[in-house]
Amino acid sequence: MDNINFFIAFTAGILAFLSPCVLPLVPVYLTEISGFSPGTSSRGYHRQITLRTLIFIIGFTSVFVLLGATAGAVGSFFSRYLWLFQKLAGTILVVFGLHVAGFLNIPILNYEKRFSFKTNKIPALLRPFILGTTLSLGWTPCIGPVLSGILALAVTSKTAAYGVSLMSVFSLGMALPFLAIGLFTNRIRNIVTGLNKHLRRVSLVSGIIVIIIGLIVFFDLSFRVNSILSRYLPIF
Repeated sequence: MDNINFFIAFTAGILAFLSPCVLPLVPVYLTEISGFSPGTSSRGYHRQITLRTLIFIIGFTSVFVLLGATAGAVGSFFSRYLWLFQKLAGTILVVFGLHVAGFLNIPILNYEKRFSFKTNKIPALLRPFILGTTLSLGWTPCIGPVLSGILALAVTSKTAAYGVSLMSVFSLGMALPFLAIGLFTNRIRNIVTGLNKHLRRVSLVSGIIVIIIGLIVFFDLSFRVNSILSRYLPIF
């Protein structure tokens, strides 16, 4: 397995978290997950919000992993066109990067589908899971291009197992910031609020990173990049 693909997937997950449709609404998501208002410090609050955040993460991860398994399995039927999926993945990532950085304006990528449903009859620990699965679908119009790019990489693997692994790493990239906020709620909320004030700069940097990743994928430079990184980072 190519380690650089996992690095790309993990980075893409973090950048998806930093996208304009996710980052600004993180406090809202956590309030919905926990059932508490911001600033709450009641007994057992931190334990409950950490547990519910983990369940929330499992919710959106299950959707992404299922997509990865499907993409990997489909790849075996289109083995002749794997080069095309690779070019498609690179192109999608570059276009998305240009949009995020502000060099392009694609209105549909500013759209986020929101789901509303009654939660008063849903068990407390099931609610975060449902929120995770529905929000993963709601984020799709906004993070869809970067998600599609990673799924296209999964298709090139030709195996469901690799697709699951790739999307699990992508989900991990999204999950770690959520988990950090769940563990250190009030402190991290302040950081997120601060990042929201500099969302334009965050978007610019994120977009440039996505563009670079897209070019690596499009020109099939992963092996070369992996060789360079291996000299400086033992993990590669």
